[in-house]
Amino acid sequence: MNEACRGVYKEGVFSFFGGVILKKNIKVIATGGTIVSKDTGNGLRPEIGVETVINAAFSGDCSGAQEIRELISKDELRLDVSSLFSIDSSDMRPELWNELGEEIDRLVRGIAAEGENSKGAKTGGSDIVSYDGIVILQGTDTMAYTAGALSAMFKNLQIPVVLTGSQVPIDVSGSDGAQNVCDAVRAVLSLSEKAGDSKILWGCETDCAGADGKIDGDKNNVFIVFAGKLIDGRYATKIDTERFDAFTAVDTKHEMKVEDISCAAEDKSEEYSFLPLSLAEVVLIKVHPGLTSIQLSKMIYNGVDAVLLELFGAGGLPTLYDSLVPVIEKAVEKGVKVFAVSQCLYHKTDLNKYEVGRKLGSAGIIPMGEYSTEYALACARGANKWYKWIVNS
Repeated sequence: MNEACRGVYKEGVFSFFGGVILKKNIKVIATGGTIVSKDTGNGLRPEIGVETVINAAFSGDCSGAQEIRELISKDELRLDVSSLFSIDSSDMRPELWNELGEEIDRLVRGIAAEGENSKGAKTGGSDIVSYDGIVILQGTDTMAYTAGALSAMFKNLQIPVVLTGSQVPIDVSGSDGAQNVCDAVRAVLSLSEKAGDSKILWGCETDCAGADGKIDGDKNNVFIVFAGKLIDGRYATKIDTERFDAFTAVDTKHEMKVEDISCAAEDKSEEYSFLPLSLAEVVLIKVHPGLTSIQLSKMIYNGVDAVLLELFGAGGLPTLYDSLVPVIEKAVEKGVKVFAVSQCLYHKTDLNKYEVGRKLGSAGIIPMGEYSTEYALACARGANKWYKWIVNS
């Protein structure tokens, strides 16, 4: 077996009802990134079609590929592929996240691209397909930001959305791309069930401190699958530029091996909603020794709508020689939303632990608990369910 295709397949990963495998429909959306890139002589650039990626992933000997091929050949699994855009992930931005979110929303609601309503009444275009899950191919450098953005935009998402990609282009020997794609499809199959017209959502419990300091028992259905791991999109971050095991969760209880996916069934009676990100002026600032009040003022007083501060440890910043607290207080008074997350890799932001943190809490900073910087940044754009705010005029 190819070294890149490490074994993570486990018999029984596919779903059964009464011993019969039911047909699954999975949408695969390509957005670019290393997995579809070629070396043009001037560096890697997205050029490979999504069909080529799928063929490469499931024609080889990666774990799970044979089983997926068999499901496809028996018409028990359909992979519907398309390309939304083809960019280096460094060019990902809020407008494109919204475009991706709108496409996912359309698929979730069963609305055909050329116009059909969610109940199946034809208004032109092709037949509606009810999808059991979505796989998104993206570049790794901003994948965690995309996972965070989608996690913020959707509430009670009814099907799993899984992002994956690779550290090495899929047509290069030893690439991790084929296994990651196989794992992403396997994850969708494991996370969703379909019996007739009735769907059961398999969402993973989070039980973490939310931005309001309360326990968040909501189930997120946006994930990153990479190097055999499934990571909740609200906690995912990239930690390595070369190793195949490139992602982790900032709180490791929010990740698991693909082969160990075992989530409790959830009643989907809660209302589904999609809210695009605002295009507000949001700035991310990493607090560091030597950051002065004058510097911070210049960064956040110039028409900024929201600020996300990466604080020291559980939640600290300079307050003694050149305190930054008055700058934050003034910003909050002006209507700027100020969010905070720890800059530690594995972290929890707790403004009650130290005196300095309590000063920040009194100044009006909104702590983001255990969430990743990437997800917190999306929340700062106003899409988060706890904080919906009007962009400063």
